Amino acid sequence: MIEALERECGARDALVYPDRGLRWSFSDLGARSLELARGLCALGVQPGDHVTLWSDNRPDWIAFQFALARIGAVLVTANVSLTQPEIGYLLRQSRSVVVVAAPGRKGEEYLDALAALRSDPAAVPALRKVVVLDGPVPDGMIGIDELVRSGASVSEGEVFDRTRSTPPSAPANIQYTSGTTGFPKGVVLTHQNLVENAWAGAQANQARVGDRYLLMVPLFHCFGCCVVVLGAYTHGLPLVAVQTFDPARVLGAIEAEGVTLIHGVPAMFSALLDHPDRLTRNLSSLRAGLVAGALCPEPLMRRIHDELDVGGISAAYGLTEASPGVSLSEVSAPLEQRLGTVGKPYTNISVRIVDPGTLEDVPSDGVGEIWVQGPNVMLGYFNDEEATRVAITEDHWLRTGDLGSFDGDGALTIRGRIKELVIRGGENVFPGEVEDVLRTHEHIRDASVFGVSDPRLGEEVAAAIISEPGEQIRVEALESWLETRLAVFKRPRRWIFVDAFPMTASGKVQKFRLQEMCGGEG
Repeated sequence: MIEALERECGARDALVYPDRGLRWSFSDLGARSLELARGLCALGVQPGDHVTLWSDNRPDWIAFQFALARIGAVLVTANVSLTQPEIGYLLRQSRSVVVVAAPGRKGEEYLDALAALRSDPAAVPALRKVVVLDGPVPDGMIGIDELVRSGASVSEGEVFDRTRSTPPSAPANIQYTSGTTGFPKGVVLTHQNLVENAWAGAQANQARVGDRYLLMVPLFHCFGCCVVVLGAYTHGLPLVAVQTFDPARVLGAIEAEGVTLIHGVPAMFSALLDHPDRLTRNLSSLRAGLVAGALCPEPLMRRIHDELDVGGISAAYGLTEASPGVSLSEVSAPLEQRLGTVGKPYTNISVRIVDPGTLEDVPSDGVGEIWVQGPNVMLGYFNDEEATRVAITEDHWLRTGDLGSFDGDGALTIRGRIKELVIRGGENVFPGEVEDVLRTHEHIRDASVFGVSDPRLGEEVAAAIISEPGEQIRVEALESWLETRLAVFKRPRRWIFVDAFPMTASGKVQKFRLQEMCGGEG
């Protein structure tokens, strides 16, 4: 793909970072990805090997995405909020041989975490090298410059040969998402999955010559590296990027670069709407975009349409296992459909609404589980055949676990979720994982975690706690305790303390009752 972009779009803008003063053409991006690909080959990375990227949205993140594709290796994406135990699990489960990391966040340095993991041979047994994206290079790791220099020993022809020998059906990306076991599962997506899905999504936005995509969502999400990056590049369009989301920088970038297409999660749009710079910046270039990653309330959709003046805005539906896009209203669709539903399925995707009990299609307008079939459906979960069998039927329908219904025009509305997944500002949080951590606290007898409605994030993580007898736990102390044990987006922000959980007759916690109790306490 990158070779074709170099030939056809050469000198045109590919990647612009206004706040860094960086502007790469497609020729620049192609050359950078080629030298990184040669460096990875020199490092011993083979076709099919897994390489983890743990960084915020730096320019070389995208160059590595294409470098890995060029040599038939598999990109494993890591959430920037992961703690040391969590990144250790991801590296072990994915069997990553190399991790490319940037200096990390305040409070937990990524490179320190990786050094600590490598000091224990059993912690990450497959990991051979750590490549440092920016800044000083600790002992035992290598920097980008050294990687590029080592690549001089590898011919360009070797990279081109690997590209030609990698079929579209080969794995390209593993994205980690929470599942029913409470542990993150690696969703394996192919080159075909990603490229076809990104192209279809951009078509729904009627992407055209002169458009400029805004990259404000994280690249470690399928939303970032597929919907935005590949959506733009399948149409030869430039990306205008920020390294981390900051409303002022985003608004400035829109004005400075004439951004036309804006994609984001609801919380991002809320932050843009409420920032004072919105009233002083010229945002008239914006024409369309999509809101995804979490359910977006219709009032917020209307604010985006009216106050940001994004006339072609639409709500979309997808999930990582579907590469991720499933449905989206085209820019030309009626306004009520674009703001009040998640649109119609992509033209190359089939969707059924199925009764979870009988596994039969529900009557017209009925509510049931959303099943998806098409070239966007994942290969499966990495090294987890049982979970794959549960998620994908024998005739290759993906069971999403989400409830939905079609209206008379064929537009999809999301009605809820069968699974207990909490989607906080576009981040997936599985309650079981959080509960397991909370139960290790010496003063907690039991914990139950659930989602509660939040006007900004869509959902917030909440927890009900049963303390050990005679113990009183301060919320501030508990939140501090979690800082080194859970990524920030997984940590509960709403708490209730109870003597016992409300239970069903079969012994299951009635989480809807806990949600009511939590709402009652504000």
